[in-house]
Amino acid sequence: MPSAPQPGTDDTPARANLRRLAVLRLVALVGLGTLAWTLRGALGLAVSAQGLLLSGVAVLLLSVATLWRCGQPWPVRSHELALHLALDILALSAVFQASSGAANPFVSLYLVPVVVAATTLPRVQVWLLAALACAGYSALLLEYAPLLSHHHHPGAPAEFDLHVVGMWGNFVLSTAIIGVAVVNMGAALRAREAHLALVRENMLRNEQILGLATLAAGAAHELGTPLSTLAVLSRELELECADRPDLQEDFRLVRAQVAACKEIIQRMLARNAATEGGTHEPVSLQVYLESVLDQWRLMRPRTALGWQPGNLGAQTPAVRQDVSLAQAVISVLNNAADASPHGITVEAQLDQAVLRLRVLDEGKGVDSLVARQLGRAWVTSKDGQGRGLGLFLTNATLERLGGTVRLSNRPEGGACTLIELPLRSIEARP
Repeated sequence: MPSAPQPGTDDTPARANLRRLAVLRLVALVGLGTLAWTLRGALGLAVSAQGLLLSGVAVLLLSVATLWRCGQPWPVRSHELALHLALDILALSAVFQASSGAANPFVSLYLVPVVVAATTLPRVQVWLLAALACAGYSALLLEYAPLLSHHHHPGAPAEFDLHVVGMWGNFVLSTAIIGVAVVNMGAALRAREAHLALVRENMLRNEQILGLATLAAGAAHELGTPLSTLAVLSRELELECADRPDLQEDFRLVRAQVAACKEIIQRMLARNAATEGGTHEPVSLQVYLESVLDQWRLMRPRTALGWQPGNLGAQTPAVRQDVSLAQAVISVLNNAADASPHGITVEAQLDQAVLRLRVLDEGKGVDSLVARQLGRAWVTSKDGQGRGLGLFLTNATLERLGGTVRLSNRPEGGACTLIELPLRSIEARP
């Protein structure tokens, strides 16, 4: 049985973003410190060598720790990426504090972690990081004192102060725009990617179903002759062993099973030739379900079936006798019977135009990881003895009808398979 990651733990994009952030941190912050130290004379920056050195060492250690973290097995969550971006903002504040503060010409680099957050994180975390960046810039501005002297014009220092304050205002406005526009665009892109992924998954599933349908059609055509032969031979053996009463029941069971197989093939071929949704007259919901259960009893006569119709007796809407839904329910019943051969129970409940069927068995239950993956092809709970195709086709049928199927463990032991189906999908229409 193929293994698959738990839902929500496939964090490859988040891990890749964290790794890129570590590299970007080294390039931006260490490069910024080096550039500020190199051009301190030309730009007239008041640079603290000790402050830059401490900031650079801290950034280097943080980047190494981040790269080590990316190699660990536990998943990377959005709040962890937000924490790293917050540390980057604090590191930028330390570098700017050591190199002229708000007068540093590279102070607009505060926007980099905000933009990264806007494209990768949820809206609330983006706004928190934007507020932290604005707070860091504002703190630098409050401590700002003109450090450049422009003796050639008496108004130059005041004009430069106005320029620095204007840069702060421009930063706050840019941050607000990013927090609104880029976040919305990022959310739209992520929604589109999720939709495309769902479309690709549905296309792959439909291709698998088409392949299975082709194989089933070929098998149905080829099985006709051997089933007829088995029916004839079982009848002849029953007649030859008329003096063996102990074998008569077994021969009758064999003939009943062969007849059931032939009936299944005939129904499948008749469904292909008929319009979708069933070929019989509409019947009440309870009658339809009981006919499906009777059909299953012929297939598994040695497994006791308990039937609890719930409130169907009082609410019996007319429905189409959908053949594909019947096959889906029978597949679920077969799985339950395989886990609990001595008996299973089916409970029905109609709640606000939604049919809920619970199939209860007394087996050993199912692993929670396997239960979350059931419905995919080649994933099974039968310890490698099955192919998982029954629940795969059941899930596909119910999704087409707008329903769902879920598998969970019962507190008293065994498993519960819950089918939820809106009645409008099979409701008989005039």
